[in-house]
Amino acid sequence: AKISIGFDEEAKKLLIQAEEVQAYALRHWPDSESQNRAALEAHTKLQNIYRRLEAIRDAAHDRGRDTTGLDGLLKDVSAMQRRLLIGEG
Repeated sequence: AKISIGFDEEAKKLLIQAEEVQAYALRHWPDSESQNRAALEAHTKLQNIYRRLEAIRDAAHDRGRDTTGLDGLLKDVSAMQRRLLIGEG
């Protein structure tokens, strides 16, 4: 499903940010306190990215665009959040 170019570019940037945030949180940490702090921080950042993607999706929908791709990105970010909560990479 094709997303409008402006929406597509912004969504791709946000997905890259989300992947970087997840990778940071899931790296090896010296102790569980540091790991938990990183996971909480990353979860918060992913929630913000999720909200921004939702806003892009809603704007695309309001303009009559196909939002299938954006819906998929939202699912991806949601899955990243779940992985952080259960501590798996």
